[in-house]
Amino acid sequence: MRTAYNSILTLEENQNKLLLAVEDAKNNLNLAKSNYEVGLITELQLKSAELALESAEMNVLDNIATYKSTIRLYEKPWLTQ
Repeated sequence: MRTAYNSILTLEENQNKLLLAVEDAKNNLNLAKSNYEVGLITELQLKSAELALESAEMNVLDNIATYKSTIRLYEKPWLTQ
């Protein structure tokens, strides 16, 4: 039980960090779009910024799924057997 509880706390802390990473990736993508429009970066660099945002968003979704699963196991520990 204690392990599940500690995992829940860790996942909650990670969620905040992951959401900040998404915001950073959005800002980086906006900057990359502006730079691409004026010819300062290549299309590959723009695509890399897009991919970074998608990856950050996927990390948030993965963390949410893990959080929900851990909550379920915490509330119903007999499911782990």
